[in-house]
Formats: sequence, structure tokens, C-alpha cells
Amino acid sequence: MKQREENPEPRNQIPLMAPDMQMQVQQTINEHPEIDTMDDVARAEIIDITDWRVNGGVEKPWGRKARNNDPNNPNLNTDGMTYLRPDGLFEIYDCISGIDGQSSWEGYGPYAPGENGYWWPPQPVENQPPAPPSENYDQQIADLTYRIENLEGQIEAQASEIDKINQILVNGLHTHGPVDLPIVLESLTRLRAKGDINVAVKLGPAEEQSFDVESGEEVNVDTVRRLFDER
Repeated sequence: MKQREENPEPRNQIPLMAPDMQMQVQQTINEHPEIDTMDDVARAEIIDITDWRVNGGVEKPWGRKARNNDPNNPNLNTDGMTYLRPDGLFEIYDCISGIDGQSSWEGYGPYAPGENGYWWPPQPVENQPPAPPSENYDQQIADLTYRIENLEGQIEAQASEIDKINQILVNGLHTHGPVDLPIVLESLTRLRAKGDINVAVKLGPAEEQSFDVESGEEVNVDTVRRLFDER
């Protein structure tokens, strides 16, 4: 049984976008019974054949995973297809099972080059399909449209999160309770309020207000601030 390579956590927490190619891998396995998919070296040809077919005879976007960024010794993985995204990141898919040699499909990533190896073009194979005529762009346009739509959804979601952060930075935060003190925003993950009070944090600047203390004396928020400063 082959040992599966460890895939580190991707740096970019972005959804995977590649279409599922498990049936395409299985088609190649069925059409080439002469290739031993349990052989650590021979099975790599299954990936190359599948890549050339689904790419339409060109090198991208489906390829191989290289452990080294060295054309003379890329040290290619033999059971994983990689998908080159339009944003420069790449996704890795375990596509040949080490249990029975049949197709599988488990994705990891996306990764930047060097984070978990490198995207590498498929290797030449016998009877490699020819590249499509230069005037035939239908498939390429369909693929690019699919990827653009996925990226637009991701950008929209990220823009919404950025807008929320900007609103906090612009409007500030304050404690809401018996006293209304400003919160010091030291970073996006750390807040600090001077004093020992139990209050809720709300959006927006603190509002000036007054209240009665136990002695009956009415004080404003500036008095309370001075009391805390003297402690």
C-alpha cells in the first residue's frame, strides 16, 4: 500500500474551485489496463493521460505536483492531479487509491508555489491529443467563465468582511453599561478598556451621559474617567 504524502494546512483559507475529475481518472484506468495503478511509478501515466485529455491537448490547467522546482529533477508525485487557478494558487487532488488502485478524489489547498510543492505541467504521453485549433476558444471560454464566477463570489464575500472591519475602525467601539467609556482598539484581535467594569461592547462612539451615584451626587462621564485614572 502506498504511503500518502502529508498535506500541510494551506496558508490561504479559500474554497477549492476545480471541477471533480474522478470519473475522468477512472475512464483512463479502464482504458489502460496495461498500467499497474498499484505501481508507485507506473500509475503516474494515468494522471498524464487524463490531464492531456481534460485539458484538450494543452498543458493547463490540470497538471502534476512537483516536490522540487527544478526542471532537471522535479521529483513528481505519482498519484495526485493538480489544478492551476487563475489567481496563481494551485489545488492538489489525490486521484488514485492506494487500497485498490481505482480512482479517488480528495482535494487539498489552495497553495501558493512552494507551500506544498509546485504545480507542474503534465508529462508527454504516447498518442497525446493535439492542441485545439487556435480559432476554437469555446472550451477555454467556458472554463474561464466558470473560474471567474467562482472568484467573483469569493471576492464578494471577502469584501463584505472587509467592510465590517472598516465600519468598526471608522465608528469605534464603546462599553455600554452604567458608565460609558471608550474602548482602546490596540489591534483587530485585542481590545482594552481602563477600569474594572462589567459591560457590553457596542458599535459607535461613546455618548456623554450622567447618572446618580449612591451618595445622590450626579456626576458625568468625565468625573468617572478621573476616578478610574486615580486608581
